[in-house]
Amino acid sequence: MVVRTFASCVGSIALGGIFGAVAAIGMGAGFMAELGFFFGAIVGLLCSPALISGLRYGPWLLGLVLIAAPTTLVAYIGGRLTPPNGGPLVSMGLAVAVYISASLVRGAIGKRRYGPPPPGVCEHCRYDRTGLAAGAVCPECGAASPIA
Repeated sequence: MVVRTFASCVGSIALGGIFGAVAAIGMGAGFMAELGFFFGAIVGLLCSPALISGLRYGPWLLGLVLIAAPTTLVAYIGGRLTPPNGGPLVSMGLAVAVYISASLVRGAIGKRRYGPPPPGVCEHCRYDRTGLAAGAVCPECGAASPIA
């Protein structure tokens, strides 16, 4: 779990930098992509708890793609919508809002789907084992039950 948390934090910093650079390119200011990357990396560090919670359960790489793809698209579109000589506030604000929202939604879905099962439920297929003897085989999937 520590490795996944560290990788998510580093991933958040890198993704934030990418979003900042994409927003600068979307604004037509490709020469400011380095500054956008730096600013985005700082924002990514600040938003890393959202990504950590979003990637806690389930496939890590798939979750990362499901969070990064819409955020990158919104950062670019926000950059395109920014008026000439306007600051990156609109594009980065939209990107941060989508990033945090997508992370929290992915976290809720991942916890529900891949989180630990509630007590009294089969660990393999989540069949309700109420009324079965302790140590009985699951009638749904045939898995042996841990003796409680």
